[in-house]
Formats: sequence, structure tokens, C-alpha cells
Amino acid sequence: MKRFTVRVQLHTKEGRQYELDSDTYKVLHAEMEDLGFTKTIQSAKGKTHDLPSAEYNYISSDDSITRHDILGAAKGAGKATGVNFSILVNPIADVGRCWYNLDETEESED
Repeated sequence: MKRFTVRVQLHTKEGRQYELDSDTYKVLHAEMEDLGFTKTIQSAKGKTHDLPSAEYNYISSDDSITRHDILGAAKGAGKATGVNFSILVNPIADVGRCWYNLDETEESED
């Protein structure tokens, strides 16, 4: 299983960052979700935590998937916003990730 953490930062032509709750980010979030990216990560104890703003998680059972494949997918989502963007893709090593003070995801009541 391969895991990636991806950050997509939206910004104007002048280089200013968009507000993280803007409609433009809503477009990005929807596009990333459609591609299989999530805004959460799961601990070894099974608890789900929210990632920081503008960060995404991607998990694939396809061992041939590369960081360049993930970058290409994220670029497609970024282009759908119609604004400038920057992307950072981090493959996760076998030892996993560690974090501090991420909010535990609230369970939705359907």
C-alpha cells in the first residue's frame, strides 16, 4: 500500500494566498475528493484525524503508482479552480507518519 501527503496552495497572480474557506478552495476540495484524495488520516489505533488546511491524503493499493502520478492528479484538480497554485507531494515511507494535535474528525450523523 502506498501513501502520500499532498499540499495544494491556491494563490492569485500577484502571489497572495486565497482564504482557506473560499469558494475557490471548495472547488479544489471537490475535485480532489473525486480523485480519491481525503482531508483525513487514520492513526494506528483507528482514530481519524483532520489534516491541516490545504493538505490531502492519498492511499493506493497500486504499488506501481508514483509521486509523479499523484502530482499529475493534483495538478488536474488545481487547474479546475482556474487560479494559480503550488503543489508539494510527499510519499510516506514504510515507517509511517507522525503528528501532533490534529483534531479528531467528528462523526457525521446520517
